[in-house]
Amino acid sequence: MPTDHWFTKATDMTAENFTNVLDGLRQMQPFHIFTVELHGGRRFEVDHPGALVVRDGVAVFLAPGGMPIWFDHESVNQIFRAPVNTEVDERGTLRRSYATKIGI
Repeated sequence: MPTDHWFTKATDMTAENFTNVLDGLRQMQPFHIFTVELHGGRRFEVDHPGALVVRDGVAVFLAPGGMPIWFDHESVNQIFRAPVNTEVDERGTLRRSYATKIGI
């Protein structure tokens, strides 16, 4: 997987693909922050590999402060290896944004 411009659109994402994508990002050495965007536009950064548990198409991320965020393969719009304030166009090109789009 490319190291700078990697993302996956989650259209028709299967539970197996969801698990494989998140496990791959979580196990990347060195670890890089990645963003999960849910349907409706809510985004959050996975900032530590130990803060994410994935099993059978369902995941829980423990955000800073211990706030759990539950999500599954059907609720994800896209996943990309970049901070939350990054824009991704329809071609998958990452563009930094000055406005942080986070709804936690």
